[in-house]
Amino acid sequence: MSAAVLYAARCHARPRLALLLLTLLLIAASLVHLGLGARWIAPQTVLQALLEYNPRNFDQRIIVDLRLVRLAAALLTGAALGVAGLLLQTVIRNPLGEPHILGLNAGASLAVVATSALGLSLG
Repeated sequence: MSAAVLYAARCHARPRLALLLLTLLLIAASLVHLGLGARWIAPQTVLQALLEYNPRNFDQRIIVDLRLVRLAAALLTGAALGVAGLLLQTVIRNPLGEPHILGLNAGASLAVVATSALGLSLG
């Protein structure tokens, strides 16, 4: 193989390796999150709850009914924010673009102040 082909293969391998490492880090952090809280739950109980759920086990019910739902919401929110940032950078055609450029933060602050001043609520 030529040096150019080897260099290209090496350049394509780096992002894949980084993606793999970040995915493993996300999985590890998620498993740690499921065990931490007001009541500490052992890692083997966390894995049992995910693989062999027993609704009679109180710790497993905490994991599945409370913490797993919160984890899924956090992961989906993070993914949605990432996609929103990507779309913003694509629309303004600037890879370094951020919400300050379009004044989105100022508009959001105005909405918070107006809602507080006028006493409006969602409920």
